[in-house]
Amino acid sequence: MESMFRSVWPVLLLVAAFLSVGCESADTRYTKHMGNAARYLAEGELQGAILSVKSALAAHSDDPAANKLLLECYLERGTTEPARKLVDALKKGLPDDDAVGLLEARVLLLEKRPDDALELLAGYMGVHGESAAALTIVGDGHADKELWAEALDAYDRATQKDAQAARAWFGKAAILARLKRDDEAAVAAAKAVAADPHFGRGYLLQATLAEQAGDRKGAVEIYRQALKSDQRVELPARFGLAQNLLALQEVNDALTEGKQLVKEFPDAPHGHFIVGVAHYLQQQFDDAVTDLQTCLAKAPNHAGAEFYLALAQYQRQQWEQALGAAKGLQAQHPGVKPVEMLIAELLLRTGDPKGAEKQARSTLELEPESAFLYRVLGAALIAQGDGEAGSEALEKAQEFAPDEKLEFALGDLYLSMNELDKASTRFEAAAAAHPDERGAQVRLFYTRLRQKDFDGALGLIATLLEKQPGDPMWLNLKGAALLAKKDKAGALAIWQEVVASHPELVAAHLNLASLYQKDEKWAEARTEYQTVLAVKPKHSVAHRQLAVLDLKEGKLDDAIGHLEQSLESVADGQVAMALAAARLQKGDGAGAAVAADKATELAPKAPAVWLQAGVIALAQGDLKGGEARLRKASELDPKSAAVAYHLGGVAAAQKRWDEARGQLQRAATFAPDDPTICQRRIAVELATDAGAAGDRIAADYLQNHPKQLAAYQLAAEAAEVRKQPERARQILDQGRQTLGDNLGIVLLQADFERRQGNNEDAEALYSQILAKEPKAAEVIMRKAQAEMAGGRFEEAAKSYESVLALAPEEPVPLNNLAYLYSDVLGQPDKALELLGRVKAEVVAKSATVRDTLGWAQLKAGKVKEAVATLAKVAAEQPAVPAVRYHHGAALIAAGEVEAGRAEVKAALEIGLKGTEAEAARALVEGK
Repeated sequence: MESMFRSVWPVLLLVAAFLSVGCESADTRYTKHMGNAARYLAEGELQGAILSVKSALAAHSDDPAANKLLLECYLERGTTEPARKLVDALKKGLPDDDAVGLLEARVLLLEKRPDDALELLAGYMGVHGESAAALTIVGDGHADKELWAEALDAYDRATQKDAQAARAWFGKAAILARLKRDDEAAVAAAKAVAADPHFGRGYLLQATLAEQAGDRKGAVEIYRQALKSDQRVELPARFGLAQNLLALQEVNDALTEGKQLVKEFPDAPHGHFIVGVAHYLQQQFDDAVTDLQTCLAKAPNHAGAEFYLALAQYQRQQWEQALGAAKGLQAQHPGVKPVEMLIAELLLRTGDPKGAEKQARSTLELEPESAFLYRVLGAALIAQGDGEAGSEALEKAQEFAPDEKLEFALGDLYLSMNELDKASTRFEAAAAAHPDERGAQVRLFYTRLRQKDFDGALGLIATLLEKQPGDPMWLNLKGAALLAKKDKAGALAIWQEVVASHPELVAAHLNLASLYQKDEKWAEARTEYQTVLAVKPKHSVAHRQLAVLDLKEGKLDDAIGHLEQSLESVADGQVAMALAAARLQKGDGAGAAVAADKATELAPKAPAVWLQAGVIALAQGDLKGGEARLRKASELDPKSAAVAYHLGGVAAAQKRWDEARGQLQRAATFAPDDPTICQRRIAVELATDAGAAGDRIAADYLQNHPKQLAAYQLAAEAAEVRKQPERARQILDQGRQTLGDNLGIVLLQADFERRQGNNEDAEALYSQILAKEPKAAEVIMRKAQAEMAGGRFEEAAKSYESVLALAPEEPVPLNNLAYLYSDVLGQPDKALELLGRVKAEVVAKSATVRDTLGWAQLKAGKVKEAVATLAKVAAEQPAVPAVRYHHGAALIAAGEVEAGRAEVKAALEIGLKGTEAEAARALVEGK
């Protein structure tokens, strides 16, 4: 009985505990929820406050305090209708409650009835006297009526009665800011947030005043404080933060804030606008157009979105769309100078020079000294055939903007047209007119380099150095001229001098690093690029070039890291392509696909980018996506052999044979000397049992390329696949006669004989190669395989040892030699020693190596370890007969006879062959 009581007692305690929770009193629940509501309201979490108050009312319905708190929430949220219903109910239920009168005054202000509110407050204060709360609402009423002096007086009286009256300080600050008394406004706003650290509107006003004072960094910090302090102002605070980040050119951070706005307020235009502008500034114009159009769908009259949409479409050279957006903005806000100026140029771009002339002339009335407009006007007049008037307009542009240097623009135009003499003349004139303008000198210098006037370029630099001895910019350019003149030693000395005296000059470090790379001085180049990053940690070129060096040294993870940094700094399609290739090399196919698609976004008109994206998608098994990307590449470059080759492969994979033939024929037309295209054409014919057609393709290729090793390989392989070994042998003999001492043809012969089972002939041919190339590890490997196939195990072991002398950590010869030692030569301990040299990551990834390891463990008497090793391999590769046999043999040795025999039987059933099959049958029969 006692034991029974002990077993029941814990259950009773649990039941009592649950009952006590369920029996929490209504008073307790009320107190808890009211406390939560007050805290939520103070912190600006209105939704949480409202839910908590309603939970309190569920415990005590019609509670006056709870209803007043709920009304406070409605007032803070600005919801008029529920606030009116609740205050009317409170007036009826609590006719003598002083607080209800003040709440009703606030509701009246919410309803835009300031006169009624002020009348009510006059009566209230006549009875109850002036209080800080009442005076604050009086100030709000006068402010609504724009009676600034009366409002300020009321707020001052409120703060005199209660120095912690945050809303009164804020009301005063808002009016002072409106009256442009910004210093006084800033003091009042600071007192508002000091009185109530959760008063978000106070922070917003402080941030606005900081913006107006030009302190954008200060505004950023204040907006961040607002976000931490008051959830009620998240939308305006995050929007203001993002706008200031954009103004500070902190575009990535602004983009992050914009995306958060989209997430938190998906129906508001604010986030889409910020994201669109950020994408525009990052030169991701396609994304910018999408984002800004989304913004305009939510706010059709959003002037900023219209303007940036026009700019983004302008950058995409979508002149008509840009013009439409700009005119839409013009209709809403006529006379805005940037918009009117943009329309003038867009009319010119869209082939309407007459309209551009008219627009430029009318806008010049708004901006009569605009060089930009005079340039548009000049171009429009010239386009209409009035060269004289056009020249006058251009001269006027030069008059109003001498610092914009029309000579530079014309020089740049001639450079783009490759009219170097004209460009040089313009830059010489610009340099003479503006001798202190470095841009003119630099343009003239590079023009002379393009003219191959190296002495002229050096002469220019010498003149500049006479005026400014030791100037690092001119010295850096002198190095470039010396290198162009093939004086590498001179360039090296100059750049070393510059980086020693001016280590902050990034251009000199980059030039020096590039020179080191050309001389294959990889360590020195790395040092220079790292120095650049010490000066500018986000320098895109330095990260990109370090990635090149990392790839050269096999540091794949480091290379990927540098490419990611480079891409983050500057959105560049070529960098995204390199990142895709590096990730693919690492085995990160999904990451490679993401980077490849990013490259197509950044360089949508580059066929090579679409080609790479297509190939990576195919590697991921995405035939549909790969084909779509390849077809885009084909649209951009219809004569690309590589694109046609891969499209042919896609068609073949889907057994669309005629299409595959057509694409591969196109590829062969564009690249008739490419053997891989021929190989795929042959494969298609063999796959469709059209062997004769495959033979003809191979024969034609061989006829056209009798000196190309691959031609003999393709023809021989086609014959071999069609079970015509003698013809294959004749083709290879013909290649031997034609190519003479080419060891490649001998290797093809050797491999062919090995596949045919003629191991002694294969060994002899491999030996011929090794007599001339004794360190050809791959050839020694193949010779070892022939020796093993021919039963010459001792010789095979020696061959594998020779390979390992050349490549001590190469896993394939280590594995094969270990298998020989454990299975044939009876030296399992030596096999285990060899396998111990295989890198752990290779062992982890290679089931073949772990199978050999388990077999060696079994042969060495380490049965328990063998069972553990081989069980995992068998689970991974249940369809490999040798693996199942090895696992079964280990189980039998461990005493698990039935399970072991079942594994061995399975191995025989799925095709175990050779001497291992004989040994397996013996195990099954218990011999």
